Amino acid sequence: NHKHRHEVLLGHSRLQKPQVYKVITDLKKAWPGERYCLCGCNCQDFAVEFCKQLGLGNCIPARYTRFADSFLAPITDLIPMSVCQHL
Repeated sequence: NHKHRHEVLLGHSRLQKPQVYKVITDLKKAWPGERYCLCGCNCQDFAVEFCKQLGLGNCIPARYTRFADSFLAPITDLIPMSVCQHL
């Protein structure tokens, strides 16, 4: 059972609601659940990309993106998914 401690305001997007839905739809195709991997395709990577697509840039504080753009990302394709998911 996870509880969020607080929220972090990341900014305001200039995109209209239909544009945001398009971003979400496109990201949903690019980030299918079966690709999830702690070392390279994880929720933090998704959040970073989502913010970029919303036009917010690199707005997420580094303490919340420790596993985003992991140092293992260049070799993620060489690590079996079954191993990577348990790291």
